[in-house]
Amino acid sequence: MSKTTQKTIRKKRRRIRKSILLIPLFIVAAIAALVFYPRFKMDRTLQEMGYTEEQIQAVREEDLQHVIINGGYYSPYLAESIAAHTLNRDYISLYAAVKEGRTLNEKDFLLARRLQDMGYEQDQIENLFANLEFWEMTPLLVYDYQWDENGYIEDCLAHHSENSVDRFVLDGLYRSMYKTTAPAENTGSAAVLVNRTYYLSEEYEPEDLTEISMQYAVYGMYLRKEAAEAAQEMCAGSVNGGSAFFIASSYWDYASLDYTYQMAVNQMPKTEADWYTPRAGHSEHQTGLCVNLAATYETSVDFADSSCRQWLKTNSASYGFIERYPQGKEEITGMEPEPEHYRYVGKDIARMVQASRLTFDEYYCLYLKSWRHAECMPDSSVTSKINEYSAF
Repeated sequence: MSKTTQKTIRKKRRRIRKSILLIPLFIVAAIAALVFYPRFKMDRTLQEMGYTEEQIQAVREEDLQHVIINGGYYSPYLAESIAAHTLNRDYISLYAAVKEGRTLNEKDFLLARRLQDMGYEQDQIENLFANLEFWEMTPLLVYDYQWDENGYIEDCLAHHSENSVDRFVLDGLYRSMYKTTAPAENTGSAAVLVNRTYYLSEEYEPEDLTEISMQYAVYGMYLRKEAAEAAQEMCAGSVNGGSAFFIASSYWDYASLDYTYQMAVNQMPKTEADWYTPRAGHSEHQTGLCVNLAATYETSVDFADSSCRQWLKTNSASYGFIERYPQGKEEITGMEPEPEHYRYVGKDIARMVQASRLTFDEYYCLYLKSWRHAECMPDSSVTSKINEYSAF
């Protein structure tokens, strides 16, 4: 074979080897394109939504890119929570919904679940959280289900500047007296809720009724044993505190309450009677857990303006009592203010109700009420911190 022929063969072999070597490069390039282009596209989408490079990195670390992009979720608060790794991903839509300056914690998540348990759809809940504060939504737990939440939102917004955690007034009516009623839950508990929705049966009578010493009450006053002991201690404390009061009313049986209600119906239209006087079974007095107090010496002033009232505001919770029907919360409790009406719920719950500044109706429906649907119950990441967040 000539030298020229050998050179030609070598050149051909070299060209063949180079082209073969290019194939793996093309494969690697193709794989890289398949891997990195979707990532590039996702990053670009997240960036267009408003996420920074640092936040996008956190989104990837939390494996949230698909959830966020598919749901269209973005808010500065959501992005900050992801970057800080404090996001509870079960409530990502709420993080995206809340208005600027609002933050979320476990009590908000619990409220969302409670609303869901009442029948509110996810888009309704997001709409509520997007427009209202926590204390503007908790009354919904007491009210009738609102098919169109927008009317309620508009009413709240119209009164937002004048309302607060201590005062709540609206133009509309969101609760129909006795429209939906149910037997009271846990009637043996000091934290039983009795109101225009939850009732005690005609046969209900506490088993441990105890007469209160006439040193602290008018004749014939009875309460459940635990409440009676606490009430006597509270009355003694008021004497030592220089603002003495005594118990003027306590346990009433069903028949007495029914007689009082029928008397009211005979004197005024039934709609008015329902506002001023609870129907039998719907009065707290049947629980044997509440008292009406009277000032011992301040007979010339209303109880609301007495030093006794001020002493109670400071000290009642330490004895297990709460002011049950506070001024400014009539639209939630469904009752006229009764500054002299105090309800025993136990020391721990009394302190938490007072700290929360919720009515007992709201507090019970948020923290204590049984669940209609087990699937609505929050997981331990929320429930383990409920007590921590039961106050504002």
